[in-house]
Amino acid sequence: HENIVKIYAYFISAKNISIYSHYCNGGDLDKYLETKDRLFEEKLSLMIDYVNGICYLHERLHAHNDLKPSNLMVHDQRGLITDFGTVLP
Repeated sequence: HENIVKIYAYFISAKNISIYSHYCNGGDLDKYLETKDRLFEEKLSLMIDYVNGICYLHERLHAHNDLKPSNLMVHDQRGLITDFGTVLP
């Protein structure tokens, strides 16, 4: 889905789990909003993106369970959801 961060690969070893995902050039939502004043329309557009991503999850009967600004990313002014470590079916 266009509002979910893409995972390219993951590796599991005895000590670590490594996940290689899409780079988000805007960082997380907190950092993005702190960098400069944002227009209301820009903030609204991001919120719509996040809601679309959440709807996609809920339509598939999944709940994220850890939505917070550090799990909401921005890439090219698009909102993306990440960190699905606590998703429940």
